[in-house]
Amino acid sequence: MKDPKSDSRIKNLRLQAGFSQEELAIKSGLSLRTIQRIENRETEPRGDSLQRISSALNLSVAELKELPVKEEDWRILMLLHVSALGFLIFPLLGVIFPLLLWLLFKNKINQVSASGIKIMKGQIYWLGVITAVYLFIFCLKFFDLQLGLPANFNYKMVIIGIYGYNLIIVLGNIIQFIIKMGKRKYKPAISF
Repeated sequence: MKDPKSDSRIKNLRLQAGFSQEELAIKSGLSLRTIQRIENRETEPRGDSLQRISSALNLSVAELKELPVKEEDWRILMLLHVSALGFLIFPLLGVIFPLLLWLLFKNKINQVSASGIKIMKGQIYWLGVITAVYLFIFCLKFFDLQLGLPANFNYKMVIIGIYGYNLIIVLGNIIQFIIKMGKRKYKPAISF
């Protein structure tokens, strides 16, 4: 049973957008009575109604249905973001730590599922790059190849640069998460 005292998320989003119930009804193409029933939690919007309301509020359906983050959940989400720093200990830990937290909390806490997948995708991408660089350097050293590189070429600086790039990305995402309480797209956004 729903808590009758709690405000409807759609009502809060409508007020944030600066719409009256009538304006939302007109923009969404739904009746005023439908909007009132949804906001009074007499009915749950589904399908076409949900799509129309999300479109009128310039939100995705996922954002419209997203629950607010509770304080204790926020800590887990923060830990999920910080766990990506495991790559500083060993490159694979940047994937393993977020994976473990994702497996533990993906069905228990709102936003963990989507955030965890984005964090792991970013770390898998970085892990692929650093592995390719290590393999390239190993092949150069093992086969004593120069490939036109200067004699004083510093391989360590390349590796430090790649680690530094990932550190900046992870710290930037942590800072943005703190500032916006998890309401941002994860960078770099890589689909595979």
